[in-house]
Amino acid sequence: MSLRETAELIAVCGGIALAALLLQPLSTRLRVPDSLLFLLGGVVLGTVPTVSGAVTGDVLNLVGTCALIVILAAGGLGSGMRAFRRVIAPVLVLGVGGTLLTFGVGALLAHELVGMDWPAALIVGAVLSPTDPAAVFSALAGQARRVGRIAHVLEGEAGLNDPIAIALAIAFVAAAVDGEAASVGHIAGVMAVEGVVGVLVGIAVAEALARILGPLRPTIASVPALTVLAGAFVTFGGTALLHGSGYVAVYIFGLVIADRVIPEREAVIALHSELAHLAEIAMFVLLGVVMTQVAYGDVLWPALATGALLLFVLRPLFALPTLAALGYTRGEALFGSIAGLRGAVPILLASLPLAAGLEAGEAILALTGVVVVLSLVVQGVPLGRIADRLFP
Repeated sequence: MSLRETAELIAVCGGIALAALLLQPLSTRLRVPDSLLFLLGGVVLGTVPTVSGAVTGDVLNLVGTCALIVILAAGGLGSGMRAFRRVIAPVLVLGVGGTLLTFGVGALLAHELVGMDWPAALIVGAVLSPTDPAAVFSALAGQARRVGRIAHVLEGEAGLNDPIAIALAIAFVAAAVDGEAASVGHIAGVMAVEGVVGVLVGIAVAEALARILGPLRPTIASVPALTVLAGAFVTFGGTALLHGSGYVAVYIFGLVIADRVIPEREAVIALHSELAHLAEIAMFVLLGVVMTQVAYGDVLWPALATGALLLFVLRPLFALPTLAALGYTRGEALFGSIAGLRGAVPILLASLPLAAGLEAGEAILALTGVVVVLSLVVQGVPLGRIADRLFP
């Protein structure tokens, strides 16, 4: 890339980012998810050849992995293990059972409606199964507390379904690359081992770091927050080297350290919350860019049908009676059944088959982009007004 092209790339990216940030108060006033605004900014960026050529599947994968580490750590820090335990029942049912159900139905729909072969369809099922509470809370325009305890359920659900979906996607992409049939028993065994390793490493690193930070009184206020951030990346990398799930480890790391006595605790949580928001922005801008690079001709209508069935039929049919049976009010159960928005994690997972060079990679990315946009527009845009009705 020449100096001129580099300067053009920086100027265009800066201009789009500036415009999007200046328009952000408008999205808050309209109660539209910020994610949708930044995705549209990415689409505009994607029309610039220099930008479009620079954003490859590998770039999306690398940026997405770093973004997800930040997002998962912030999710754990924002709730803490004590709050997580209070909603453990619905989190387990929705985060594990709901994820596996969505995975199975999503794979079936991709096979039957989109016409994908089973290896690609299984990847699609994994890609579309995780939810995104950050998109929900941005649609509520800073009024997430009004929905009460269901907010913790949505956070915990995403904290569990992200690692499960990631493990499934990685396993099925690897099987497709090797040209082998994926063994459900083998994948379940690997996921269990990776999960246990992830939990143990996440707890161990969090406890060690809390003991180190506890007695310290740094002269620079941001040191504890930056130390925790570095700890999250160490947790992810170390767990992966031990053949565990780095994503599980990072979320557990955040949950555990949130309940420990560390300097500048509120500042630590605040910084990670802001960084998670920036990570979401990066992922949606990149999605907007890559959406201009793929063809939608044969995928668009089947993708819309697949998204509609998953988001507006399967989710309410499963979540609404589940939450009601667990003692949540009608308003809480209804909101939880509607608020299963898709966001940053499906974008990351959809980049995996593209980066791996799979023939169906472009179609999987196109389908994912359509479903994410459908979720942000149809679920996200009216969500604030729905909350007004359910929680007056």
